[in-house]
Amino acid sequence: MADHDASLPSGMVAEPDIDALLQDAIDPALLDHSDTDENFSNEDVQRLTTAWTNEKQAPDLLPFADQLVGDLTEMVQNQAQMLDAIQEDNTAQAFTVMLYQSEIERIKYLLRSYLRTRLLKIEKHAMYYTSTEDYISRMSVNERNYAQRYRSLHEGHLRKSCLNKLPQAVQALDEMHGDIPMVPEPNLQSAVICRVVRDIGDFAVTESETVEMKKDNIFLVGYQAIRPLLAEGHVELL
Repeated sequence: MADHDASLPSGMVAEPDIDALLQDAIDPALLDHSDTDENFSNEDVQRLTTAWTNEKQAPDLLPFADQLVGDLTEMVQNQAQMLDAIQEDNTAQAFTVMLYQSEIERIKYLLRSYLRTRLLKIEKHAMYYTSTEDYISRMSVNERNYAQRYRSLHEGHLRKSCLNKLPQAVQALDEMHGDIPMVPEPNLQSAVICRVVRDIGDFAVTESETVEMKKDNIFLVGYQAIRPLLAEGHVELL
């Protein structure tokens, strides 16, 4: 019989903890695969969640989490194969398998959304990213190949539909026309919300304003100011 939470009104039962259910339902056969099972509750999934959130909120492309994505992709594949084998051998473990499959789907969703978010950014600023060494180094090999193909198709479309009909002097895509660049850049001055991960102390958020950044403080601040802190893992975006 389920234990009652003393903090809840009489007759009400606390919702079950999924992690506890997983732990209680683990069959000894599952424990034999400790090298991969431990990844369900280790820091990798949390790191992926943080990388995904940072990527969604940052106005420019962040460095690709190559090792993290590779490790989690391999783990998900191994877990899926393992669960298929267990389900075939022991139908009594159907509930446990269902819980693990739900966790696998959650991780797969994070991976897909993380990669899709990056591709949308690459498509939006493909010409700029593929012309900037810093951003080229932030992409995976597949992303660089995709960005180059997308840029080639995009430039071909622009020239065929518009640029070839304009005077030669304004056909270049990599020049400035007045103060307006022909190749749009991400807006690094946009505002973001960040949480301080560790004590930083006094930090200049503008040329004239300094704030004290303590762990768990939340700030609305210009992205350009906190880019170095984000790169070093001192803050995370919300």
